[in-house]
Amino acid sequence: MHPSTRPPFHRRLKAFFNVARGKHSAAPGVPHKIDCARRRTPRPAAHSAVAFFLVLAALLVAVTGCHRGGRNEGATSKRETPEKRSPKNATSATSPGVTRSDASAVVDASVADPAATAANTSPGAQATSDSQAEANHAPRLDAAQRDAQRTAALRAIDWEGLAEQQPPLEQLPYSSARFLLLAPRGPLIVALRMSIDGAPYDLPMQRLAKRAWLLADADHDGKHTWKELLENPRFRAGQYGNVQIEDGQDESFVRMYDTDLDGIVDLSELPRVLTRNAGRARPFNLRSSNYYLENNRLNSPVRRLLDGNRDGNISAEEALAARAVLHGRDANEDGLITRDELREDRAAEEVPMLSRRISTNPDSAVALDNVENWTSVLYSLRERYEAGQPLFPDSFRFPATLFAQLDQDGDEKLSKTEVAELATLPEHLSVELRFGENDAPLVGEIWICDELREAGVTADLADDASRVVVQLGDARVDLFAVDAIDGNIRQRAEQQLAQLDTNQDGYIDKLEAPEDSPIGQAFSDYDADADGKIYPNELAAVIELQTSAAAGQIRSRVGFFADALFNVMDANGDGRLTSRELGDFPALVARLDRNGDGKLGVNEIPECMLVGLVRGDPQQDDNSLQPPRATLTVDESAPRWFKAMDRNRDNELSAPEFLGDSEQFQQLDANRDGYIDVSEARRESASSASK
Repeated sequence: MHPSTRPPFHRRLKAFFNVARGKHSAAPGVPHKIDCARRRTPRPAAHSAVAFFLVLAALLVAVTGCHRGGRNEGATSKRETPEKRSPKNATSATSPGVTRSDASAVVDASVADPAATAANTSPGAQATSDSQAEANHAPRLDAAQRDAQRTAALRAIDWEGLAEQQPPLEQLPYSSARFLLLAPRGPLIVALRMSIDGAPYDLPMQRLAKRAWLLADADHDGKHTWKELLENPRFRAGQYGNVQIEDGQDESFVRMYDTDLDGIVDLSELPRVLTRNAGRARPFNLRSSNYYLENNRLNSPVRRLLDGNRDGNISAEEALAARAVLHGRDANEDGLITRDELREDRAAEEVPMLSRRISTNPDSAVALDNVENWTSVLYSLRERYEAGQPLFPDSFRFPATLFAQLDQDGDEKLSKTEVAELATLPEHLSVELRFGENDAPLVGEIWICDELREAGVTADLADDASRVVVQLGDARVDLFAVDAIDGNIRQRAEQQLAQLDTNQDGYIDKLEAPEDSPIGQAFSDYDADADGKIYPNELAAVIELQTSAAAGQIRSRVGFFADALFNVMDANGDGRLTSRELGDFPALVARLDRNGDGKLGVNEIPECMLVGLVRGDPQQDDNSLQPPRATLTVDESAPRWFKAMDRNRDNELSAPEFLGDSEQFQQLDANRDGYIDVSEARRESASSASK
């Protein structure tokens, strides 16, 4: 019977007495186990008296037991032994390389086990069964005690030491970020396996947030408050990457960043503070632009310059004249044509390649780690590959089997539920990126799936080891990375100190620090040992802290080249058109002429997409997310006369660069390709030396 329907105690007691006296009319709702036949048989008086006294004795025993139980409230029953409870082993989650938003496993274990020590917070430590069993019988902690133990557990972790430890062999030195690239001919699932300073890319942001979080508990009472955080002079000076906080701005600052308005600093709130909400305060942020979608072919500056009769096509005759036409735009006369030199209005500022997005056009890329709207993804796929119409099995050329993988019900249509399976499918392309390792190439291992490889798709690393060129039939995707963080902080500190150290004594004192400079305004914050002097190591520590937020963020932008035809002509992808590349243009036009009319139409120009990744100052944003321009250097093995003539440093001499006559040029040009390369120059020098 449910407790809410049970009669009051006095009515139940009366019912028991009635039963004992032989009266079988129990109180309503009180069951008794006397069958119907026995109810009609009168009980002897002696039986009734005995039953009455037995019931009375039972009631007295029950009342006495309840009274004793009240005195010993909270006592543990002897039947409940620790051995009969299943112990739970708690494993530490702070081993280097493990990418988690906080040390919740360690902290939760310390709160659950009041006897936890700092040794339990070391990487790989585990709580034993005995200690855990004892913890299960410990008195429950109140909120203040749990907060205090949580703080103690976090303080016991050596966050700085973790940065220097090597991860276990089973741990990967990188974290992965996946996104859907709406590439020409079909969507590709791309995985970026990224590391910063040899550790998972999202670890530096976690460490920085925890360093700032510990500042918010200056009095060590276990409560991390915004008031305590804003009282820290180094934080107020903006040395953690946050904005500098002036007097009178405390209230507005807290109102902006205290998202739950509880006055308590949460770890989840700090990334927005330390990054100034750049890149949505995430270690990896992806944005896409469709600003140049299709427009990069129709309004290509190169195409419009070469289309002399303005018929929308480039004929074979116009292709032959391309070298002369484009060399006429060579402003510095170095024999190399850049994008800036081809702009029709050089004074007009070019729209940043990746900064603008037309809202009615589809996305160019979608981060798969946290998709909020799969309807929007389905819309982008339809717009990109079927001009807004429903997708069908032949919509994707690369990879051809993707539609069938998504079409789970086999109706040859894709719903948003089926499109959501993109988040679970394996990647088609993966690229390893190593930021912060100056002695290693920025781009590491490249992998493409068997289906793409068998379909003729290639992914090659460029000569500068910072760019991957993915060839999808006649279309192309360039993925490049830029590490804009200067890793030599010590050298920067020494240079800055040398500028202010007027007496050259190796340190900066208060007289040498300008009052309007950051050092002059917060001298004591730089002077860690309070000796009135700032040495290079103290200055380097501040610089490292100030740049930690930017150094822990990788931002990606996906879009289209502003000039698709320029990109196709730029065979080596160095951002310049050489004389050889211009000379090869007629053959390129013939190869791209799919309809065989002898002309290059707008729709025959291959699509060119760009995926840029950068670690650096978020304030620069799209300015730093531009393809890196390759540095041209002359081959040191070339003869001296060759180096002197090769003014544009492209390691080959064209006829205009050669200072001899045409007959000499033809003698040196052994393969008759119209250029003298380094090997031909060395051969001539060796022949002359032997004579």
